[in-house]
Amino acid sequence: MLGDARLAYQDKHIEADNRLSWYLGKLGRHFGNNAIYVHLKRDITATAISYSKRLFPGGIIPAYRSGILLFLPDKTPMISVAQDYCDTVNSNIELFLKDKDNKMEFRLENARQGFFISGK
Repeated sequence: MLGDARLAYQDKHIEADNRLSWYLGKLGRHFGNNAIYVHLKRDITATAISYSKRLFPGGIIPAYRSGILLFLPDKTPMISVAQDYCDTVNSNIELFLKDKDNKMEFRLENARQGFFISGK
């Protein structure tokens, strides 16, 4: 979906999609301070290791390496590229959330402690 259709969520919809980090400007323009934003975070090293193994054509790390970073030496390890990507995305999200009233950070490593599960 393109344009406003990409963010045409129904009321009370919850969207968990790491690609939303590419839509921060549109999210801000569309929802502004009238949404609840949750920054799902995971240990950056574990995340980078996972991303550095996904080297298929069209994958985000090869695209980031060749299309965003440009002219990176061939010997640069993919784990370093993936760590830079993770740091960049997290930094962009943190800046986007800086002035939002309804926000929270949720650490995936602590998911069990972060949710109250009824009957457990």
